Amino acid sequence: MDRTGRQGQLATLRRVVDDYATGADRLAVLTPWARAAADALLDVVERDDLETVTALAWFHWYRQRETSDPDDGRECAEIAVQLFLVAGQAAPDTPIPPELRAVLDARYAARSLTLDDAHRLVAEAEADPAPGTLDAAVDLLAGAELLAGETPGDPERPWFRFLWGHLLRVRFERRRDGADLDLAITVLQAAVDAAPGGPEGFGHWYAGLGLALLLRRQRDGTEADSDTAVSALRTALAHLDPDDGDWLVTAQNLGVALLLSGALDDAVHQLTEVVAAAPRGTAIEAEQQVNLGHAHYRRHGTPKGRPKDLDTAVSLLSTVHEGAWPEPAAGRLRAATAPLLAAALFDRFRRDGEQADLVAAEGMVRAALALPESAVRGDRGKYQLLLAGILVQRQRFSGSVADLDEAISIVESLRRPAASGGVRPGGVLHTLIEALVDRHLLTSSRSDIDRAVALGREAVRLSEVTGRPGARSLDLHLLGMALVNRSEVTGSREDLDEAVRMATEAVALLPDGDVNSPVIHGTLAHALRARALYFSHPGDLDSAVAAERGRVVSASASGGTATAQAQVDLGVTLNHRFERLGARADIDEAVDLARAATARMLPSERHAALNLAGIALRNRYIFFGDPADLDSAVDASTAAAESIPTDHSQYGTVLSNLGLTQWTRYRQARRRADIDAAIDSLRAAAGMFPPRAPAPRGHPRQPLDVPVRALRRDRQTPRPERRDHRRARRPR
Repeated sequence: MDRTGRQGQLATLRRVVDDYATGADRLAVLTPWARAAADALLDVVERDDLETVTALAWFHWYRQRETSDPDDGRECAEIAVQLFLVAGQAAPDTPIPPELRAVLDARYAARSLTLDDAHRLVAEAEADPAPGTLDAAVDLLAGAELLAGETPGDPERPWFRFLWGHLLRVRFERRRDGADLDLAITVLQAAVDAAPGGPEGFGHWYAGLGLALLLRRQRDGTEADSDTAVSALRTALAHLDPDDGDWLVTAQNLGVALLLSGALDDAVHQLTEVVAAAPRGTAIEAEQQVNLGHAHYRRHGTPKGRPKDLDTAVSLLSTVHEGAWPEPAAGRLRAATAPLLAAALFDRFRRDGEQADLVAAEGMVRAALALPESAVRGDRGKYQLLLAGILVQRQRFSGSVADLDEAISIVESLRRPAASGGVRPGGVLHTLIEALVDRHLLTSSRSDIDRAVALGREAVRLSEVTGRPGARSLDLHLLGMALVNRSEVTGSREDLDEAVRMATEAVALLPDGDVNSPVIHGTLAHALRARALYFSHPGDLDSAVAAERGRVVSASASGGTATAQAQVDLGVTLNHRFERLGARADIDEAVDLARAATARMLPSERHAALNLAGIALRNRYIFFGDPADLDSAVDASTAAAESIPTDHSQYGTVLSNLGLTQWTRYRQARRRADIDAAIDSLRAAAGMFPPRAPAPRGHPRQPLDVPVRALRRDRQTPRPERRDHRRARRPR
């Protein structure tokens, strides 16, 4: 364009600007011919042509006011700012829109900002809690980064990017504005991509990017952020000296990123190194112990986990939770450890049966729920779900319907749309199903067991969507558990058949080493055993024994009292098979299992193994006639009755078995004390059970169905023994 043409385009543009300023024509700035004149001038304007620069600046400023196109508005605004900046530097008295004065002042300051100034600015902004200081520093660094970009290949631009991204991440941590974090990651990624000469000497940049990615992973749960954070933090550590002040926090962040990405072995190894390097007796060391405890806790629930992982987690978290740390670190550390420690104690209770662990976990959870919402940081729903699980477990040795009522009320509230966040729908369903089944067992509530079945079907449908084999296996197990318990009320063969199918599929889907393997094998065995007893289904008892053996194997790998409980249930199934088929090996193994479980179980749970020992020894006496077995049966059943709390839900069953064993010995030895004790035991047992309807057709009679008249006749009319117990008796 020649000089005459430029003058003509400038005259056109000045007329449009003047008409807008006077109000004569505000729409001319939107006309295509005006935009064409401006574009033509932008291509040829020189920085020292103040008249043209000013006319173009005002044209674009007015156009961005009137245009309805957001993209056009943003483009015009940025052009206007750049042109006013050039005009203002050339002639400080150039008129500028009032709205742009603050922006341009920041740009002027940014243009004169050196890297040394920028580092000092960052340090001051981090140290000053006033929000205005941080905002001004962010804006200034943004301007400096933009202005540095005007010179292609400017080596200072990556530095300004890094410092700008760093302060954006700091501002996110103070205000939790997600836009700041997203922009920080974009800016920091651009900085490391442009690092002069690659990562050598720029470990801090990669550390900053890794931390920002880690924060977004914690915020959004995006798996890709975990992997990218791990990569960035590994690069950072490779280029940071261990004596560098940022090495420890970067190593910690890498451990946490590995933990979130599921690389638990690497996380444990990394965080163990961090704990060893942390200053002893400081809050920094305590924070690393919390992270390491979390990693051990997570690993204990995986196929690679070991029983000691759970013990290590409890030990580390307890040390921090109970430690004397300076304020304000003490409160923050207790808040961080409480949910993890409560969950770890709860899991250890389920493994070992130590009621002290359950009591401690409940106390921590209730204390946390008593705090204001701000103190639990949005985790109230997680605490509530954990409390519900604790109550379900507690009632299994207390028999308290009130515990189940509270647990069900809690999980029902978590299913409402307005419930606290942070809980998985699957976890809520699992706890609710367990609580409903347990309440049905205590109250014979048909509505509870019907609802448990319906919820089990819902859980199975949900697991089809997630596609996780471990989760689906657990859902199938819960549905099978509900169905088998309903069949015991209704006598439904269809429920039992479906329960066997569900439990069989659940076992087939179990990942190797899954922590739920013992209980899922147990549900399959329960369903098979029930179908064998109620409907004489061929082969079910053999399959139930095989399932129980699988349960013992998987429980042995996890340690704790789960092995003893699995041994008891295997013994029960072998006892049932002996009653059907009479194989001496089955009843001998049942007795051996009961004795082994008695030695392994905690005193608070030992009654189950002793009760089995009493039943199995009594059966072996009845079939094979060794009086020593009968005396041992009475001793075991008596010990079971003495060791079980009188308010336990199984107390009546234990007394019933004791009474039958005492009656059996009376019939062998004709001692008055035995028949008196038998009647007293059975009378007390009868008082423990509510009246109930007759068992469904095909179901076996319970011990208390023994006719009382027969007991009275035995006590009142002694008679000689009717058979020789030295001869084995086989069932028909």
